Amino acid sequence: MMAIWKRLCASVAAAATLLGLAIGASVAMADDTAASTDGTITITTANAETDTFQAYLLGTYVNPQVSGNQVTSVDLQENPAWSDAIADSLNYALGDQSIPQAYTGNELTYVTTAMDENGAAATDATRRVFADRLFRYVGTQKAAAIAPTSVNTKSEPATVTFTGLTPGYYMVTETVNGEMNGTPMLVGTNIVANGQSYSNLNGEELGVATAKPQKPSGPKKTVANGDGSPNDGTTYWGEKLKYSIKLLVPGTSNREVTMQVEDTASKGLQIPTQASDFSMAITDANGNAYTGGVKPVLSIVSQTGDAAQGTTTTLQIANVKGLDGYYITVSYLATVTPDAPVANTNNVSDATKQPSATNVAKISHDGGANWSAEGDPVKTNTYGFSFTKTDRKSGEPLAGATFAITGTGKNYTQPVTMTTSADNNDTVTFNGLAAGVYTVTETQVPDGYVQNIKPSFNVQITQDGTVLISKNDAFGLVSLNNGKMTVQNVTSIAQLPLTGAAGITMIALMALVLALIAILILWRSRSLKKQMNA
Repeated sequence: MMAIWKRLCASVAAAATLLGLAIGASVAMADDTAASTDGTITITTANAETDTFQAYLLGTYVNPQVSGNQVTSVDLQENPAWSDAIADSLNYALGDQSIPQAYTGNELTYVTTAMDENGAAATDATRRVFADRLFRYVGTQKAAAIAPTSVNTKSEPATVTFTGLTPGYYMVTETVNGEMNGTPMLVGTNIVANGQSYSNLNGEELGVATAKPQKPSGPKKTVANGDGSPNDGTTYWGEKLKYSIKLLVPGTSNREVTMQVEDTASKGLQIPTQASDFSMAITDANGNAYTGGVKPVLSIVSQTGDAAQGTTTTLQIANVKGLDGYYITVSYLATVTPDAPVANTNNVSDATKQPSATNVAKISHDGGANWSAEGDPVKTNTYGFSFTKTDRKSGEPLAGATFAITGTGKNYTQPVTMTTSADNNDTVTFNGLAAGVYTVTETQVPDGYVQNIKPSFNVQITQDGTVLISKNDAFGLVSLNNGKMTVQNVTSIAQLPLTGAAGITMIALMALVLALIAILILWRSRSLKKQMNA
């Protein structure tokens, strides 16, 4: 039995948004692109790499009527290979209700019609049950599954595309290891008439749908510096880091869908406690801001832990209805605390250590009933370095020396001081540093040592935590061997090493003194000679 498209389109939008049936209202507009006799379906999904998508032809478009550049009506004819399965699935979905007589023999028309002229309705709930039941027949029908012609995982969002299709209605399934992952999508291709393709129907785009997997893939999480500039993978105690969680809104089926985000931060990160400290942006695939109606509401469902042990925060995004295929990005600022351990050891890179700060997230499309796998974690490291203060002559450790460290950019901008003592084994340690270059200056010399010889040198920390002396002090009193750094003091200038700037200076001074002595001796000798000859 044929069903006139005018009757279908009266309120087909409900079925379209529920199951990805991208049809629309009542008039199809011709494409501006080149004519095509093939149908096309493109599915937007975050699971393009992990899940399997297949299409099954349920019914074909026939007898399209065109007026000007618009399709005014088209008939829908069931695929005989699926007729029994469609009828059984619809009867199952209706329960005690009966299929209206007008749709007997072409039950698919009833499924895709929200309300006919006699008031018979196929509800959203009916369509969901119908699609789930119809999936049971996959593999038992004579009609073969159609595989995608392309899978684009590089685009954002990722897409799965079917081309070369017979124009009509399709069921598109999403499976993982043969198991259904979410309600199958009912998708109508573009309409083809007289060699011309029509892909827009009263503002509704044909041949596209957004997948709604039961178990979505993990969200994309990123970290930046507090001002939004790129982070180099390192941080320092006290820095504010900007974390962002980007997730794709699935097919909402025109229902009020609540999404949740579970954000897990390691110790060493102080996470905001108020919903107002979290921001939310909604954009399309091209990064354009959403300008539609009422936006979802972001709230905190729960938060456990703290910076000393790690924090888990569950956020709720209420009612994402109508945002199918859009991206929601939730962002917040977290402060790095001294609870974040350094990720290097004894001034060298240490691959065995865990990252200083780790943050990971997962999402739910059904209010927390089912969760995605965790997305890739974002990691940042903080580093440190240490050195021992020793006597230049004896090599014995020295207490009572004070050092200050300064840096530029995202590093220390105010001096931080450390003083050696017997309690810390005469070792100076500066922790909680990002990669960068730091200037270390001895500001107080231990008693008994030359007070105006205060070593000052530059330390470079690379992005993997390796510590280097990028500029030695003028006196040559700093050394770094196999990760062991020492800074020396002298009791007299005679103990200064005879290398480097200090050594050259001392040699020059000694040469000058000797030259002066020689001149004095010569002058004295000539003076005595004159006296003797007088």
